[in-house]
Amino acid sequence: MQNIQHPDLDCLIIGEALIDLISENFTDSLATAASFNRFAGGQATNTAVNLARLGNSTALAASIGQDGFGQFLQKTITDTGVLPDFLQPCSEAATTLSVITRHTQTPDFIIARGADGFLKPHKALLEQASKCRFIHTSAFALSRNPSRQTILAVLEEGKKHNAIVSIDPNYHPAIWPDIKNYVDILAQAVRFADYVKPSADDCARLFGADLAPDTCASCFFEWGAQNVLLTMGIEGTLLFCKDGGKYLIKPGNVNVVDVTGAGDAFWAGFITAVLDGKNKLESARTGQALAEIKIATLGPMEEIPGRLELYKLADRILVSTIAEPET
Repeated sequence: MQNIQHPDLDCLIIGEALIDLISENFTDSLATAASFNRFAGGQATNTAVNLARLGNSTALAASIGQDGFGQFLQKTITDTGVLPDFLQPCSEAATTLSVITRHTQTPDFIIARGADGFLKPHKALLEQASKCRFIHTSAFALSRNPSRQTILAVLEEGKKHNAIVSIDPNYHPAIWPDIKNYVDILAQAVRFADYVKPSADDCARLFGADLAPDTCASCFFEWGAQNVLLTMGIEGTLLFCKDGGKYLIKPGNVNVVDVTGAGDAFWAGFITAVLDGKNKLESARTGQALAEIKIATLGPMEEIPGRLELYKLADRILVSTIAEPET
């Protein structure tokens, strides 16, 4: 890792950088996936790339293998405009692989864990955490040490210096098979979070399939989150605010082509709007607008609208106020 600081950095994204092998054909099961395309992936990486394409100064902190896939990740991430100073080469394991079906709902996947879990603390990384405006990470990245302790240290350092923090609680038992106290670990991270964005699937895996959205949001508030965005696919997104405000961001009439990466697109639109001074509701509409562009796009978004165009699209997103903030 280079000892380089970026005093005007907008976003520090810390988490997983991995290879996505996504099936060429649409299928419910990897058993019927015949061939695959290779992409740079991971929740943290996708979010960083989308943020950079939207014009945000963005650095990615992640651990990658010293192998051909790691070289591919390094080049691909750098070519998109993401600052690579905090990418760590890992000698302990190969680059992490994710094999995924192309699907319009929840895909089938297999994860071959490797280098992503070996992100180590570094003085330059902690110093950068104290100087950036926004820090984002994911539950996937928190599922292994030493990455977990490194990320928690970065979140704590960032909050000490007033960084805005967001966490994608993308929990899946396949990612945490040997961790029984995953709730405690997530709670440690969420206590730093200004924003968390679980999906309905995440909530079902974390809290049980029969729990109401309001109860799921309450669980995150109990852990310390300030705001909860609960994405529900074709039903839209619920925004819960700790002051009691509750809003439904309604989905548009979109031709669903490929849902892979939609949540990461949402984060990029949302974070960009927050950094531009938009309020929470405006930011959520912006996230929804970019997510809808993604789900109408086959594969990764190679081109992203400019900020002004994205905000115009966000203005068309309808909202229902379910509960007013407490006075």
